[in-house]
Amino acid sequence: MKILPPDLCFGQIPSPYSDYDHAGIVVIPVPYEATTTYMQGTGQGPQAILNASSQVELYDEELKLEPYRKGIATLDALRLPSTPKDALLAIEETIRETLNNKKLPFMLGGEHTVTLAGIRACKSYFGSLGIIHLDAHADLRDSYLGEYVSHATVLRRSSEICPALGLGIRSMSVEEAEFLGSAGHVVIMAAAEMLTEANWLPKLSALPDTIYLTIDIDVLDPSEMPAVGTPEPGGLHWHDLLTILKAIAKTKRIAAADIVELCPPAGPAYASFTAAKLAYRLMGYLPTPEQ
Repeated sequence: MKILPPDLCFGQIPSPYSDYDHAGIVVIPVPYEATTTYMQGTGQGPQAILNASSQVELYDEELKLEPYRKGIATLDALRLPSTPKDALLAIEETIRETLNNKKLPFMLGGEHTVTLAGIRACKSYFGSLGIIHLDAHADLRDSYLGEYVSHATVLRRSSEICPALGLGIRSMSVEEAEFLGSAGHVVIMAAAEMLTEANWLPKLSALPDTIYLTIDIDVLDPSEMPAVGTPEPGGLHWHDLLTILKAIAKTKRIAAADIVELCPPAGPAYASFTAAKLAYRLMGYLPTPEQ
């Protein structure tokens, strides 16, 4: 497990706050991309977020504190085996090691498939676990283009492990809609339904207290996040997303998190900064394992 030095780590956080022993949160860059089907480039997402994070102010104007003081270490990008099965096992092993060291894993993807590895590790560690899946797409296909495990099936596979709530969804196939009609362990809320907290906040109570939080960056509207492989109109806006994340952090124990599917070649450079700012703000909301 190689730890990046302050000049290369997330936010260029100074030592000792970027040291592994001091860290409550560990950033894990996972440049995995194997099943993307429209615009390619999500494998470049983790490094783009790390690069942009050097420009994020370490004082958070909303929280009125410096989140990095809880300790945020950054691993070197994972070098993954070539086969998808082995790659996911390698990611799962890294997440499990992070949890065993009493630290909160925070993955930067990469395509959304990496989330499955994080959920497997967290389920085995915590036992009781729920999933909150923020995304433009349902990701509930049973298979897609011959792939049983892919970015388009990740919530279907994950929901076979523990119950899930999808928020901000605005694209799904008829197959996914039919699956939702018969599946009691997965709840989906469309972005258009999430106009007030009264619509979506009660849905959180159905999940276990400990959750895995995954954010596909395309949950944001393309006007604010254009650098995604499969953009969908009608998405959440910045302050809407932050309101949701704050509510989740107040009502649930976020045990691990990820931000995935940034596709730098598909959009302007500022999109990487937006993703980095979102990551740092979410780190400010997160508890550390000692809290």
